Amino acid sequence: RPVVLLIWMFVVAPAPAPRGRRRWVRWLTLPAFIGGLALGAALVPVPQSVELEGRLEAANEDSLRPPVRGRIENLYFRAGDQVVPGDVIAQVLDLTLQAEIDRLSAHVGDLQARAQERVRVVPVGPSPLTVRALQEAETRHQAASASVAALTEAFNRREIGFAQLEEARGAERQQRAQIDALRQRLAAERNRTRVETIGAPDVVIDELAQVVARREGLEARLRVQMVAQSPGVLVQAGPEPPRSGLTVQPSEPLFQVVDGRNLLLQLVVPGAQLGAVEAAGSGTLEPEGQSDGRVIALGPPGAAAGPDGAFPLTAQLDNADGRLRPGQRATVTVTLPDISALRWLFRQMSGER
Repeated sequence: RPVVLLIWMFVVAPAPAPRGRRRWVRWLTLPAFIGGLALGAALVPVPQSVELEGRLEAANEDSLRPPVRGRIENLYFRAGDQVVPGDVIAQVLDLTLQAEIDRLSAHVGDLQARAQERVRVVPVGPSPLTVRALQEAETRHQAASASVAALTEAFNRREIGFAQLEEARGAERQQRAQIDALRQRLAAERNRTRVETIGAPDVVIDELAQVVARREGLEARLRVQMVAQSPGVLVQAGPEPPRSGLTVQPSEPLFQVVDGRNLLLQLVVPGAQLGAVEAAGSGTLEPEGQSDGRVIALGPPGAAAGPDGAFPLTAQLDNADGRLRPGQRATVTVTLPDISALRWLFRQMSGER
């Protein structure tokens, strides 16, 4: 508009001037025209934006630790597997109880020697309830295995989805874990004994019976299960991949259960742009290596700035479709209010951001 107004004032509007005035009018018109162009260009709005970089993190993570110091006997899931609450991840042999059982077994041998032939230990054998429970579990496992095989063929024919196949596989793994636990119990019950008296001293007989009973009680608790408490994907937590035979400690997590359905994007905002970014309140997401383009809401910035004068800021993302992953880098482009070209030039010359 200023340019149009100047052209009209100095070129279109003036009436024919006397010959003496034409020369100085001609000399004034050109500078005024150039100045009008410069003024108009200075007032042209320049779009602004700022790019904030960050890393995606899981909003919910749960450490999966062995309940006791022990040795992994059976591992039913591995890193990368999807788990739900109640899934048995591994079976661990309690090494502390095993050492106590070994000590009690040696004590039983000493007591039996003291009693000599005046007592005898009679094998009792496994409980019929345990035998029946194992048979039923094996029957259910065979049915689950057959179901997995049938669903695998249906999945290969694209008749069912992967989620239905994975659910059947999880049920089959649970049945296998139950069979392993029952077989361990059955093995322990095969060693059950009963002390019969044939004239040994009562004190020795009583102590022997107590020691045997205590040993059997510990054997029943010798193997413990690691159970998932939250849904998510297993991520290796330690330097060594979990495996059968590995000695583990309660203070050292084996896995992190990462729930990737809700993610947090940790960003850093320069102090000079904090007010504008906070006023914008949203930005466009561009994950590394992907095309997304969704508009996400930005949370309130942290109260304290870091050593570099920047403020932390967090954005929460819904990742129900699983397209994004924890640890992935991402950029958020925040559109700021337009400024004049003159203001933009001043910022460039002064180094202001």
